[in-house]
Amino acid sequence: MTDAKRAISPEGMARAEAELRDRCDVRRPEIVAAIKAAREHGDLKENAEYHAAREEQGHNEARIRVLEHHLATAEVGESASDGSIGVGSRVSYRDGDGRVSEVTLVHPLEAALAEGKISAESPVGRALLGTRAGQRVTLTTPRGEKRLEILAID
Repeated sequence: MTDAKRAISPEGMARAEAELRDRCDVRRPEIVAAIKAAREHGDLKENAEYHAAREEQGHNEARIRVLEHHLATAEVGESASDGSIGVGSRVSYRDGDGRVSEVTLVHPLEAALAEGKISAESPVGRALLGTRAGQRVTLTTPRGEKRLEILAID
């Protein structure tokens, strides 16, 4: 792993590449066809189908740009093998309120809080990177300083 901020798992890379192909090869032509069909209905000022299709086109193109950027700067990496926290590491930590959380640090494209996957570029992710079990870290959040104690690394 050369740069923790750019590392991505092989599965994450494959999912992002598949999403990009789908958005370019499937969704883009579908949206263009929907815009063309909506134009045939006449006055574009009051044509809700046309405006919805154009909005969808904007969202799709924006997501394509995000995927292209992240894929261009991502490298398939592995979690740190020296016992420190890196992208791909599963980390258990206790916050200042005594709550224990277990998260996996991932590339931003793979982040899914509901699944316990947080971006290595998030404030918590940046604070955890490079630390080891038993260490304590402090990070600044909008609500003030937050202290974390690293309990375990898998």
